[in-house]
Amino acid sequence: MGSVEASYTDSDIRFFLELFRGREDVWAKQWVGKDGAHGYSPQYSAFDENVLKKHLSGELTVGVYIIRLDNTVNFFVLDIDIKKEVFEKTLQSQDTA
Repeated sequence: MGSVEASYTDSDIRFFLELFRGREDVWAKQWVGKDGAHGYSPQYSAFDENVLKKHLSGELTVGVYIIRLDNTVNFFVLDIDIKKEVFEKTLQSQDTA
């Protein structure tokens, strides 16, 4: 199956920026070292349209610090990691049901 390149309008970009508003003065940029080590480093600038476009195109992997300067949040994230074996067993049991 081939990949599909997504396109976003300026209106979409503004919507994403409004929806995923995080801390105003910093965002996180992923780095990968020559040895394969990886992590995130703070970028002390606004998370703006240019950063978001690079993220959506796959050029950058970024993170948003969700606690804003006024100690509020605009959204939350629930990250659930499921072992591959458990996921596959669940799919198999659904196929036989």
